[in-house]
Amino acid sequence: MSDLYVYIAPQLIGRTPPLTHAAARLRSQPNLPVAVPAAATTQRYPYCHLPYIGIADGPHSLVGHRWRLLQSYILNQAHILDAVHEEERLRLELDWLRSIAHENEADIHQRIFERDRFLNTLLAESALGLVQVRQHVTTVHNHRSLRIDFDYRQQIPPFNAMTSAILQILLQDLDSNIDTVRLLVDRHQHRDIFDLMLEDWRAIVEVEWDDVQQKPPSVQAAIRRYIQLNHDIFALQHSIDLTNYNIELLEVEIELWNDPASGLMTPCGGWHPPPIPSSQGSEADNQH
Repeated sequence: MSDLYVYIAPQLIGRTPPLTHAAARLRSQPNLPVAVPAAATTQRYPYCHLPYIGIADGPHSLVGHRWRLLQSYILNQAHILDAVHEEERLRLELDWLRSIAHENEADIHQRIFERDRFLNTLLAESALGLVQVRQHVTTVHNHRSLRIDFDYRQQIPPFNAMTSAILQILLQDLDSNIDTVRLLVDRHQHRDIFDLMLEDWRAIVEVEWDDVQQKPPSVQAAIRRYIQLNHDIFALQHSIDLTNYNIELLEVEIELWNDPASGLMTPCGGWHPPPIPSSQGSEADNQH
């Protein structure tokens, strides 16, 4: 058990019991191995076969700790994350409803046509991005497999360029996800006030939909179609952002594999500094 607790929350010393007995409770409960979902090995930056490239992924490793922390944040704060998601959905829907509140049916259909065309463009972009991710994942797997085949049985040294570089990217990936969840939770931790705000958003959006009900059925259908298109576009844009994020992570590793100076393609991924010139050679150079 780390003693950093007293430094993280010094204002609680004397008011809160130390973690001695809490730590004993943790020790009495078995820790299950980190189980990385299959999707995290095939459809995004890969977490598979990490021990074979010298990166521990057990419950007490750096990767394991981060993975469990992220999992804990998402599971324990799911109610806040769901509420934030709902608030943003309502806010966007309100903006879209108000943007067409006073438009005639022809103008709404023109908007639908434009949004439908934009959605098709995004679908094509998303498909290309997923193809690129799969290609990059294959490239990364091939590079890692070469090092596994040549180096694993000869024992990869604990400190080497390959392990350090890939571990850094993995931790960057996990930490960015943890930070996103933490920021959302910290900003919305006053649950009572946030719940009241959420109810206000629901009531305002409901009023807008009540106004829609007063319009002719064909206009109502057009408005619903327009709102649904906007929701689909928003979700797809977010999906594309995630795909691009994974492409960036993959390209960082691929660039390292292709850089002779990175050390990833040397035996065991070890660092091989250039030889130091001999003193005799230096003296000869000075004489010239």
